[in-house]
Amino acid sequence: MKKIDYSFDKITRGGFVLIALAIFTIGIFTYVLTSSFKSTNTHLENMIEVSLQSVAKEVNSWISEKRNALRGIGKRIGRLDNLSAKNVETYLKSTKEGQYDIIDIYFATIIPPSKGGYAVHSENWSFLNNIDWTTQEWFRKAIEEDHTIIIKPHKDEMTGKKIISISTPVYVGSDLYGVAGIDLSISLLNNISEKSFLEDVYINTIFDDGGEILETKKTGDINVDILTDNIDKTLNLLEENQTYIRTDFIKGTYKGYINIPTLDLTMAYCGPVTGIKKIQRDMIIYTILLTLLTIIVTISHYASWRNSKQLLSARKEIEAANSDLEKKIQDRTSSLKNILDNAEEGFFTFGESMVIDPDYSKGCEDIFGMNIAGLSVSEVLFPGMDEMVSDFKQGFKLYFEEKSKAKIIIDLTEKQTRIKNRNISLSYKETGEKKILCICNDITLKLEIDRKNRIEAENHKRILRAIHNKHFFAQFTESADTLFQTLELYIQQDPSKDEKKQLMRRIHTFKGDSGFFSFIQTQKTAHESETLITDSIHLDTAISYKEILIQIRKYYYKELKSISNTLGDNWIEESNGVSIPRKDFLTLIQYTKKTNPKDRKLQKFLDSFRKITLLDLFSRLPFAAEVTAEKLGKKILPMEIIGGRLKIVPDRFFPLAESCIHIVNNMVDHGIEYPFEREALQKTPEGKIRLTITVERNKMSLEFKDDGRGINPIAVEKKARSLGLIENNRSMQNSEIYALLLNDGFSTRETATDTSGRGVGLAAVNESVSKLGGSIEIRSKTGKGTTFELMVPLSNA
Repeated sequence: MKKIDYSFDKITRGGFVLIALAIFTIGIFTYVLTSSFKSTNTHLENMIEVSLQSVAKEVNSWISEKRNALRGIGKRIGRLDNLSAKNVETYLKSTKEGQYDIIDIYFATIIPPSKGGYAVHSENWSFLNNIDWTTQEWFRKAIEEDHTIIIKPHKDEMTGKKIISISTPVYVGSDLYGVAGIDLSISLLNNISEKSFLEDVYINTIFDDGGEILETKKTGDINVDILTDNIDKTLNLLEENQTYIRTDFIKGTYKGYINIPTLDLTMAYCGPVTGIKKIQRDMIIYTILLTLLTIIVTISHYASWRNSKQLLSARKEIEAANSDLEKKIQDRTSSLKNILDNAEEGFFTFGESMVIDPDYSKGCEDIFGMNIAGLSVSEVLFPGMDEMVSDFKQGFKLYFEEKSKAKIIIDLTEKQTRIKNRNISLSYKETGEKKILCICNDITLKLEIDRKNRIEAENHKRILRAIHNKHFFAQFTESADTLFQTLELYIQQDPSKDEKKQLMRRIHTFKGDSGFFSFIQTQKTAHESETLITDSIHLDTAISYKEILIQIRKYYYKELKSISNTLGDNWIEESNGVSIPRKDFLTLIQYTKKTNPKDRKLQKFLDSFRKITLLDLFSRLPFAAEVTAEKLGKKILPMEIIGGRLKIVPDRFFPLAESCIHIVNNMVDHGIEYPFEREALQKTPEGKIRLTITVERNKMSLEFKDDGRGINPIAVEKKARSLGLIENNRSMQNSEIYALLLNDGFSTRETATDTSGRGVGLAAVNESVSKLGGSIEIRSKTGKGTTFELMVPLSNA
């Protein structure tokens, strides 16, 4: 801390010199000002001209400031990671904070689905998708002229206010994405002009280029008609000059006009004329006041001179106190540093230079393993990550150049990094010294614990699914064994094209079962294997069935082991068996002793132990629908199954039950809309899927029905014609078009996902129904939903 030097003799001498200069300046100023008032009118005209020029400058500066700010907003929107309504809302809200002169701030795209409209922010945020913003003048002009444009004052349809609109195009990379804009109230122009006048303004009026009054502010008892006299002549004169000023004196008032070409408007002012005598009288009063002030200052300095010796004697005491205070500050700083050094977190600060300040906590050296003082903060936090380094520099540069608020930049900055095989969390705080405090934490252990908890949760979910669906889990393990045997066979001998297709369908079904029982890694590997086989079919390329078998089997047995470790190997074996009550078992023994083993009654009796209800046969479908909806981020009500009390021997119908999962998946994926789409269509956010089982005259009907978007027959027909499935001149009914969905390999989706897209699922359903001698009928209504009705005979069931 510097010592304080109280040189009171110097202060006193300097004070007297200043007083003398002040008296001399006042005298000269009074003489010059008084002698210059030869003409009251001339003087006032000069004053008004200066004020009007100041108004023009202030207005143009205000518009320029808002235009530049909007350009910055447009660029920042274009660099948002995700241009969702929520992200744009967050950014525009933070941008509008403190901007009292902005009525609206909005952003609209040229991208569907909202016909160009995206979002508007006024007093509250609104997501408007029923307005075609591309027809608006501000939107059209900004796109056509490809720069920031200003729409002349007009009436806002939403607020009813007279406003000025500024709009600018927004680019994502080099592509035009939309338009950002702001609305400003023209009433603010009167507030700007009032700050520039020396005298009261009794009337402020704003005209458009046609002479219509847009805004008037009246504070004096003067008729506004005084400004509208010969307004057409005045407007013509203003059109000849960018800034034309004219003053008149009518009935003790002045009248001034100024043109603002940027806004296509004219501003007019009217106020009282002040006479020369009043000005001279005011100057005499000012001179007397300044003289009194000089006397007061002189007395004050004299008193200071008298007390200078007493103050000088206190000088040493003050310096001693300063020294003691400095020591306390150093002690407190040292104590604070000790606290930070003992904390596990790393703390450091950086400023506009973007380098780390010398003082940082010891935890930083533990995290970064080196002395980080003076190093580039972005290079230290993101070593070798060029893109993150660039984003970090650009973001905080906007903050230090005061082009954006710290909260916005911090929200958009990466919150995690990887340093020396450790995961480090990052958080930032703005300090009062135009500095940013960075707090670093090693979260490697926490993430590992989270990973283990996630694995444990998946295992728990896997076990519960197996327990609640014991029969189908047994079928799943059997299908896995069959799949592995088939792959072992194809390792020795390459399959034919038809065998490849059959294998692809089998893997597709196995993949769906894996997803249902939460065999996540198995499902992922099966999907990748399905892709390889699909490419092999279409491109006639060779693939390694041995590698496919190794990968699927590795993850399958790993995830299967998590069940056996908990429930035991016996449980899995028992899931493949049939439980017989003791009483019935004794009856079976006695009966077999008395009858021929080939007796049909005996076979029928034994079959009765294996019968289950149709409801049990399809009981896994609601779980499958729930899993698919959760994966796709959709909402559905619990799937309802009506009927199905009849008991049957399930062997013949297991393949049908397995394949029906594809119908449910397709309904969730293709049919049920996302919640926001359903709400826009005035539907409930949750979709509905229902299975109705009807048995009549030894025939079973399975009616799957949803309330989704329905099937688009035009899209199906277009895809079918492109694949050559329909002759060019042939016209088809909708029912015939829907039947094409059952063809093997036919799908309207371009890219396959875990859920659908390969054209295999419905083909598998069709194959299962055909083997049972049944048929499928598909009905659909756009916007209402789709129905799949499967009709299968129940002979020998």
